[in-house]
Amino acid sequence: MKLEPPEEMASAVYNEAVKVPFMAKFLVFARRTSPMEGQLRIFCLTDDVDVPATFSEEEGFVEVARSTDVEVRC
Repeated sequence: MKLEPPEEMASAVYNEAVKVPFMAKFLVFARRTSPMEGQLRIFCLTDDVDVPATFSEEEGFVEVARSTDVEVRC
């Protein structure tokens, strides 16, 4: 087993420590464009702000799924 030099190990630990997780919700919207086709739009919300109601009203999309808060790491 090869050991890493202390500088490389410290750098690796630092790089992992700065990746702060955040909470997000995922919303899935769908609409039919023809009897054989449809469209999906997926939103990742990182704030407590919801997708505006005008999106579904004007664009004709319907919300089909909404996740609970999910921890996301980059």
